[in-house]
Amino acid sequence: MAYKDNRETLSADIDKTVYEKFQTQWKARRQQKNGAAEAAIRLWVDLPLEVQGRLLAADLDANGLVELVQEILDHRIEAGRKAGLKLLSRPPHKPSQKG
Repeated sequence: MAYKDNRETLSADIDKTVYEKFQTQWKARRQQKNGAAEAAIRLWVDLPLEVQGRLLAADLDANGLVELVQEILDHRIEAGRKAGLKLLSRPPHKPSQKG
């Protein structure tokens, strides 16, 4: 099968239970398996190394994963708040007057 130049094939051996849950979801939602895997990989590559390491921890269960995601969201929300406050504290921009 010929693929476009901007696509690669990825194969991986993963835990059977995880795959079965994944398969059940994408079939029930009529989603494309490749699209879901690509979305997960896009998320992965944007995560800090520390977070990637925590995700790979053998002792991370479903509750731990949810807590980790909540930490990530809290961190992003706080960063957004700080950026917003910084913008609000700047003096208003005055348009230049050309005459």
